Amino acid sequence: MNSESGFKLQHDFPIPRKYLFNEYAAKGTPFYSLITENHIPFYIDRLAGGTVYWLSYTFDKALIEAYKNALGDEFLGFQLHESVSNRRNNDWGLMRRVLGEKSRFTVEEIREKLMCDYAFTDEGEQLVNFSQGTPEEYAALTYAETVKDYETEIRNFFASRMEMTANCILPVDSGMLFTKMQDDLGMKVFMHEIGQQISLTRLAVALARGIARGSHKRSTRLLRMGS
Repeated sequence: MNSESGFKLQHDFPIPRKYLFNEYAAKGTPFYSLITENHIPFYIDRLAGGTVYWLSYTFDKALIEAYKNALGDEFLGFQLHESVSNRRNNDWGLMRRVLGEKSRFTVEEIREKLMCDYAFTDEGEQLVNFSQGTPEEYAALTYAETVKDYETEIRNFFASRMEMTANCILPVDSGMLFTKMQDDLGMKVFMHEIGQQISLTRLAVALARGIARGSHKRSTRLLRMGS
């Protein structure tokens, strides 16, 4: 590693708990010393998106604050991946395809029909086939029929994930963008996914750069190879 290096700590449901943030990155570990003593930029990949969602994990906020204090802006936070499009198309879309085009769904019917047959945590917990939320969260909501209603849902969703991570969400978006809302909610870095399958990429990058510049924040890009 050199002065141009950064670090990504993987966080996903199949990974043994000892390799996740609270344990692997704890104070006193070789990882903590490596990152903080050398002031190496790093982020956690990921809180949600592009994988089956797992919320049965409470991030150590004191540890997050320790990294923020040690690294400042070089602690980029927890990647929230393609959240707006995943939430609408993957999660709500799956519920309405399998359970019917209703406005409300119960926890019981979600858990009966939408379990993921390949997604289990290290402790053996079977997960629901969602990308961005839990059955309990979705059962408390009504399907948004208007853009305004969906904006409200997304704002509440972003705010809840910010609260989980001591305001350290790193949004990585494509397709559907709420960059100004993310800025208003206090997100520090804006990242856009780059890939051959993503439309309006130049516009999205320009939007992230412009908002970041206007708010004296940072923008960067995630390059996806292939489809």
